[in-house]
Amino acid sequence: MPPFLQSLLSSGPFIPHGHCYLWQTPLVGLHLLSDVFIALAYYSIPIFLVAFSVKRKDLPFRWLFWLFGAFIVSCGTTHWLDVVTLWYPVYWFSGGVKAVTALVSVATVMELIPLYPKALALPSPAQLKAINQQLEQEIEERKAVEAALRESEQRNAELSAAALKEKDNLLNLFAQYAPAGVVMFDDQMRYLMASQRWIDDYELEPVEALIGRSHYEVRPHLPEPWKQVHQRCLAGATERCEEDRFVRADGVEKFIRWEVRPWYQAAGDVGGIIMFSEDITEQKQAERALQQLNTELEQRVVERTAELTALSDRLKEVQEIARIGSWEYDLLTGQISWSDEIFRIFALSPEQPVPSYEQHLRENYLPEEAARLQAAVTRALEQREPYELDLQIIRADGSTGWILGKGKPIVNEHQQVVRLVGTALDITERKTLEVEQQHLVQMKDEFLSLVSHELRSPLASIKMAIHLLEIKLGQVLPVLEAENQVQCRQIQQYLNILHQQCDQELEIVNNLLDLQRLEAGGATKTIAPIQVLEWVEQVASAYQERAQERQQQLQVLLPPSVPDLHSDCEILTSVLRELLTNACKYTPPGETITVQVEPTTANIRIMVQNSGSFIPQAELERIFDKFYRVPGGDPWKQGGTGLGLALAKKQVEYLGGSMRAESDARGVRFILTLPIEIV
Repeated sequence: MPPFLQSLLSSGPFIPHGHCYLWQTPLVGLHLLSDVFIALAYYSIPIFLVAFSVKRKDLPFRWLFWLFGAFIVSCGTTHWLDVVTLWYPVYWFSGGVKAVTALVSVATVMELIPLYPKALALPSPAQLKAINQQLEQEIEERKAVEAALRESEQRNAELSAAALKEKDNLLNLFAQYAPAGVVMFDDQMRYLMASQRWIDDYELEPVEALIGRSHYEVRPHLPEPWKQVHQRCLAGATERCEEDRFVRADGVEKFIRWEVRPWYQAAGDVGGIIMFSEDITEQKQAERALQQLNTELEQRVVERTAELTALSDRLKEVQEIARIGSWEYDLLTGQISWSDEIFRIFALSPEQPVPSYEQHLRENYLPEEAARLQAAVTRALEQREPYELDLQIIRADGSTGWILGKGKPIVNEHQQVVRLVGTALDITERKTLEVEQQHLVQMKDEFLSLVSHELRSPLASIKMAIHLLEIKLGQVLPVLEAENQVQCRQIQQYLNILHQQCDQELEIVNNLLDLQRLEAGGATKTIAPIQVLEWVEQVASAYQERAQERQQQLQVLLPPSVPDLHSDCEILTSVLRELLTNACKYTPPGETITVQVEPTTANIRIMVQNSGSFIPQAELERIFDKFYRVPGGDPWKQGGTGLGLALAKKQVEYLGGSMRAESDARGVRFILTLPIEIV
């Protein structure tokens, strides 16, 4: 025996443990029996634990049972040694066993610490029972779902069969009524399905008679190239043709578009071919017609281009002769284009580039003219309105001239101005003539004014002499009338003519002087309120007798009320009398003269109309010219000076109003528009 083990089992100088009990039999027996039974219990417990762990291999922490078993066996061994040490003092061996037991105990405790929360998490029997019941319920539900699923699968199978049958029917209907020719063959080129269009296009038997028959039996004279196409497609190829010509048995030429492709079985093998064909004869004929039309159109375009070229050349010639040029301003690109004549009007070379808009305003116009043009262009762009104005220009050679500039905005579909186009007409010669005419008119007016002043005094003397002559003749005519009545009547007639002509000449002179004062700004006016209704009624009533003598009807149409007119009553009375005098003069018997008053917001409009007369438009534009009289418009042959309307228009304008003349089937109308308050 090794010395270490021998010393471990040696009793040494120690006395047995029974001495501690004084070998009292009851006490020794008590400890003996207690330790024996504890040891037996400690040895039996691990047996059950180990056996239980061996039987239950699904237990968690099985190694813990073995560890507990070792710990309990160690504890039982210490109790056996307590029995031995009652008689044999092998205390070192007993202490070593206790040390081993302590190690096993500590190891067991260290392993239990981390396992404690896991052990607490293990379900209790009640929980396990509830879980088992839940699992049983889920199993029952799963069985019910599986049964419902099997029933649903059975119904789906039945529905799928019906849907498949319906799909086949729809496919047959689609194929039968497809707008293009569709046919389906098996790998032996036997008919499986064909659309009605296919039957109609190729004049075949009804589809029921074709199913199952070979295509080559149905079309025994099918060309060999088509058979080769069928074989290539049965081998897996797809072929198509966008335009194929063929002639039917009846000699009709046809064009078709076709495609042949294989169809595959579920196993992936080619089951046959599908053919699509579309009759494009009408499309081809339309293309030919379109091509013919394009050819004709191209020819027309060539001819039209030649005509437009010639027209453009003639237009350039006309522009050069008429001295009118055209221009265009593209707002999107900012590009300005001029015709050649525009360059010539401004003494520029057509070879040079078009100047910019700002450069053109700066170099070719006086500052005030450039401002007028800029304002007109801005207004045209903002208000989308055309403009027209006379402009004085400065040519590149330093000379000046005049143009009539016109511009028109071009809008898109959104009413946005995208271009500005226009013309420039060289009116330098016209402006020169206008200046000369104005000078002549001024000279004429000055001459007439001078003559009027010079004639007024002699005419006044003549009128006075006529008046004295009338007085003298009134004294001697009774004596002469007794001797020769014929001569007296002639003398009286000559005197009346002399008196009438003198009054007419005085009227001409007075009218000329009034016109000269109005044009020179030397006339005066007295502004006072006028009660329009009473004033018109009073002036018109003076012409009732004259109208009745000439079998004319004079009617005055007045509104219930009119605001007072603040103007010169004397001048307006002269104007209204002139219009009424003319109306009586130029209205045929049986016709009507109408005086009508209409108030507006800021004006009063007075209209004098006479029916039964008409003034042509060409004459209407000149009716307010000096000394102008409408030819053949005086049925009463009373004559006139030709100054009355010119003076009346000037007088109305002098009072801030306007006068215009109209003529239509209803007659001739003179319309005065007078402001209620003169500004």
